[in-house]
Amino acid sequence: MEYGFNKVKYAKSREFAAKFGSHIKNIPMYITVNGLIPTIAFIMSKATKNKEEAKSYSYIGEIIIEYLIKIGAINQISLSFERVTIRDFENLVQELFAKSTSEYRRCTLEILSMLEWMVKFADGMIEDKEDEAKNKEDKVNPNEG
Repeated sequence: MEYGFNKVKYAKSREFAAKFGSHIKNIPMYITVNGLIPTIAFIMSKATKNKEEAKSYSYIGEIIIEYLIKIGAINQISLSFERVTIRDFENLVQELFAKSTSEYRRCTLEILSMLEWMVKFADGMIEDKEDEAKNKEDKVNPNEG
């Protein structure tokens, strides 16, 4: 829980905070529907293609890799400086493919648990651009609604 809080706190101070807040909310659903490895592939594609979203998705990938290392679920992967690379994601996927079914399930459940806390923290700590626009509109027209 503290790990997730610290990661959201860091993201809040970065230029990609709003994107991160939006993206992190969807990742648990993606994992539940598609599985951990396909979700990592999705994150990898987003982190390496669209410059506007890349920093946010790269940071989410870094969080997942670091957390799995922290809980001892995967071996140490040396992360690239500043952002996660395709090689980092490939190393993670290879490690996950090597897991037994029960180990893979444990990794998935651990990541889901941590991400669900991160979503809660992000909801409270990072203001969504759409919410921000609505709040400004409400302040301008307080009697409408």
